[in-house]
Amino acid sequence: MRDNKFSKYLLYAIGEILLVIIGILLALQINEWDSQRSEARLLRNDLEYVLEDLNEDRITLYALIDQHKASVRICSDFLDQYMAGMEMPLNKTNDSLWDALYEKRFKRNQNGFEKVLSSKLFQSDKFIMLREKMDDYVNEIERLIYDEERLNYFIEEKELEMFTEGSFSTIYEYGRVHNGYTDKEVAIPNFDWQDLLKGGSAMKAILLRYEDDVRTFLLPQYNRTVMVGKELEKLIENYLQKNWPK
Repeated sequence: MRDNKFSKYLLYAIGEILLVIIGILLALQINEWDSQRSEARLLRNDLEYVLEDLNEDRITLYALIDQHKASVRICSDFLDQYMAGMEMPLNKTNDSLWDALYEKRFKRNQNGFEKVLSSKLFQSDKFIMLREKMDDYVNEIERLIYDEERLNYFIEEKELEMFTEGSFSTIYEYGRVHNGYTDKEVAIPNFDWQDLLKGGSAMKAILLRYEDDVRTFLLPQYNRTVMVGKELEKLIENYLQKNWPK
């Protein structure tokens, strides 16, 4: 103070404080950048898991499409033969016919979806289009599951009627021999499909409903789900290529 150096020391002290503040701000900003990069890398990995989910879903959907197509063709053939009054012995039936009596359900893969949707970065405006397409895909799956469950429930109800009326017992008597559950010398029941399908039988109701639901609802919905899944897959691949190059 005696040498009038107080102002110089004050300026020096202020300068030191400013440097410390700037250093702290830079460190915080660097940490923020590192955090954003880490979150982006994590989101990239999760989106790649979504691509795997979509691929597995598509394989399952294509398999269900093939199964339903084969079964509905058999159902249609049997109904045509029945309505034409043709002889339809039980021991000449195609095993694919029994597929109509077994429940078919699509099981979705969603591990990647759950990881992506939990990401804060994915909730930003940058991903609006991608989130909307993911919602579209989920909605298609929900419609698909609804159509499957509606048909499966109907078949279950009619199967109970078949057990009550005794026709299912005859079918299983044939099946236990045909499938090798017992000695081949055991006589196969003499049963004709014309008897099984006549009148308002539960089996005929199953075939008619299966034929109509598969053609009208299930196959179109499977195909729509596959299509939306491919659209979602393309969007994800574009994001990965343009926004986060390796």
